[in-house]
Amino acid sequence: LLAGWSPDSARLYFAAPFTGGSAWKVYTYDLETGETRESFTIENGTPKALDPRLSPDEKWIAYRGPDNSSLYLVHTDGSDMHLVLDNAGVSGLAWASPDWLGVSVSGMVPEDNHILVINPNTCQAYRIPALTGSLNGLWLP
Repeated sequence: LLAGWSPDSARLYFAAPFTGGSAWKVYTYDLETGETRESFTIENGTPKALDPRLSPDEKWIAYRGPDNSSLYLVHTDGSDMHLVLDNAGVSGLAWASPDWLGVSVSGMVPEDNHILVINPNTCQAYRIPALTGSLNGLWLP
């Protein structure tokens, strides 16, 4: 699964299932050298739809957790892997900038569907009250 391109478009980040469970190997492909490098392993990803997303500054990868509903972040070197939203109904991810990650949260009824923006560096989180649905992209001025 494609996670994203580095800011200079020299590297491609992607994840591939590992051991058939919730583990995923994260790889980096260098376009100049043609070398593929195994970066780290995500042990707690969902086996259904990991939905990895590389931040625009190449610092973070956001992904869905083993319950197919939680949100995790990890640095691109595999460090600081941590839970951000637990069992929240995460259904879509999109980075708006290096400092803001958009998250679609789906509930049991349409009134429970929300769009959140989260700053991974400061832990600030805001609900955007006028938006619902599943994110395919996000732009913030």
